[in-house]
Amino acid sequence: MKISKRITALFLCMAMAVAFSFNLVTNASEANQNKFNVVIVLDASHSVANTDPNGLRYEAIEQFVGLLAEKGNYLGSVVFSDGIEAEKKISLIDGQEDKAKVIKSLKSVKPLHYTNIGAALSRATEMLDQNGDENLPSVIILVSDGNTEMKNEKELKKSKALKADAIEDARDKKIKIYSVCLNANNKADFSEMKQISKATGGVAKEIKKADDLKPVLNMFYNVIYNTSTKVLVDEDFPKDGVIEKTFEIPPSGVDEVNIIISGNPKSYSLKDPDGKKFTDVKKYASKSFLLLKITSVKPGIWTFAVKGIAKEHIKINMVYNIDMKVDLKIMTRDMQDNIVNAGDKIRISASVSSADGLFSSEEYNGFKCVLNVTDDEGELVDSVDMKLKDDRFVTDYTFDTGSYSLQAVVKGFDMELLSDKIEPVTAVEKEIVNTAPKAEKNPVSRTVYILPFTENRKTFDLSEIAKDAENDPLRYSILSSSFVEGEDYKLEGDKIIQRGFSLYKGSYDIRVTDDKGLYCDVELKVTSINVGILTLILLGIAALIVAAILGTLFYIAITKPFNGTITVSTAFNGVTSCQPRRGRCKLINFTNIRDLGLNLNKCYFQASGKDFVTLVTDVPVYSGGMQTKKIDIRNYDVTISLDPNYTQSFEAKFESFNQYGSSYRRRGNFLTDIGDFFSDLFGGRRR
Repeated sequence: MKISKRITALFLCMAMAVAFSFNLVTNASEANQNKFNVVIVLDASHSVANTDPNGLRYEAIEQFVGLLAEKGNYLGSVVFSDGIEAEKKISLIDGQEDKAKVIKSLKSVKPLHYTNIGAALSRATEMLDQNGDENLPSVIILVSDGNTEMKNEKELKKSKALKADAIEDARDKKIKIYSVCLNANNKADFSEMKQISKATGGVAKEIKKADDLKPVLNMFYNVIYNTSTKVLVDEDFPKDGVIEKTFEIPPSGVDEVNIIISGNPKSYSLKDPDGKKFTDVKKYASKSFLLLKITSVKPGIWTFAVKGIAKEHIKINMVYNIDMKVDLKIMTRDMQDNIVNAGDKIRISASVSSADGLFSSEEYNGFKCVLNVTDDEGELVDSVDMKLKDDRFVTDYTFDTGSYSLQAVVKGFDMELLSDKIEPVTAVEKEIVNTAPKAEKNPVSRTVYILPFTENRKTFDLSEIAKDAENDPLRYSILSSSFVEGEDYKLEGDKIIQRGFSLYKGSYDIRVTDDKGLYCDVELKVTSINVGILTLILLGIAALIVAAILGTLFYIAITKPFNGTITVSTAFNGVTSCQPRRGRCKLINFTNIRDLGLNLNKCYFQASGKDFVTLVTDVPVYSGGMQTKKIDIRNYDVTISLDPNYTQSFEAKFESFNQYGSSYRRRGNFLTDIGDFFSDLFGGRRR
């Protein structure tokens, strides 16, 4: 009995331990809902040292890294010039020491040569793929002073190819690239970095001075982590040198509070909502700022005081690190594919959750929610205040006929939280039954050959990529693309007309919508192959070879065979015989004919394919008492002379194989025929 009780107790303990550990895993996963894989990519070319001589880029990056939550993010770095100069593999951040290692790697490279953005992005995407947490979203922060520049055309082409591959890899894996271009000398081509960010769903900013790097990276942080920056102080110290401000931390959802001080304070102090002095603060000190991080967060109103020298300016910003998430749902039942009846009231809810679960009604204090409704062209058609009911915001919305996108925006405590979009929500008349268009294939691939000295215009017919069961008229829109709209391509109805190829390969995300608002999305992948001048030369040589072969075959096909033996004899030089293949056989091939007054290169025997050949001469000759330039030669001796007295003459005879039967017929081969062709082409045959 005692043993049984012990076993039962042990089992219960094990079950509780398993349940507790499962709860820890679940909470850890939920706590990561606002954590990211982050790779910082920094340009180390010579030009950066000139546009940012005071190293303010490092200050901006240090602030960005300092703002990151102490635990939960993955962070890595790549430093590049004409190649990869330094890197810190992406790894889990667990405190200030891990952050410092990344900063050290970024600062380790002295200014070098060129700007190989392609190699840098390729390494960053590879790093995210190999070492990032697959359960977290990924971003790349690219800091450069310009566009790709390499030492020669070969290296430039290679860099651009790597860039194209990296962009497509980022698009496929939903990696957003945020880029800032420090164009202090107005020589950089910002369009390249703008294209990279737009293609991947990130943000690109161009600035004219290094002082603006910090606010831009701070803005990137707010966008990525769905938070905001609140200005606590932006003023001069008064006469007494003391500034005191308050800020409020919401009941739930805030993991950390970051206070960024820019200026020269003598001292500072914090009081928690209970009025007690708070000293559990982590410090990140840099040349231009001091970052205070509060990790033991207590909801309520806090007091921050700072002392300094009268009339000196000081700026203090506050940034929350949050783990809040907004979930938007359509609560009306019996719907398929978000298709609703036009005119019906549809209940929509928005709830906020944190690592501790859904907010209670009390935790919503200080928050408001708005539902934004946009049409299928992205235009805002309505903005509705949602009412708090129990543990969520709700509203009843009536749709007109059409297709819509829904997004909830929750505001409070100087924060603006966005839900994921619900799209499409299609409102149809009750009696109408409709289905969405269907992709024929997804993705669709096309290859384009780029020829030199020509306008390489390519038209992609979008009517081929999707079909509609009801044969409704379809319209097409491009959601995103690796290529640049207006420069590389334009959309005209159901056609994409592409004239430029800024990337050797890229893709289009295309939405195909019917007249009821239902749609499907199709990816069109485009790869271009640059044929080049050398390739054209090789193709030309190949074409000449093919033409020569075809010419030879044509010659063989149209020229008649001899099929016999030609014999020429003279009174003083004996007899010479020849068995030519086909076409013609020149007199110069008969070595016993000399000094007859004929041009032996212009006189020849012409095959007939029958039992005779024809002798053709360049001047009239006598034969059989007649003067002529053409004489048929058969199986008997025919005398030919330049003078009527036949003082200088020769005799010719043609013995056809046919007269002896087919078994005696001389059969050649294809190579012999080709040899005869080129012998005729470049000179007379010699038999």
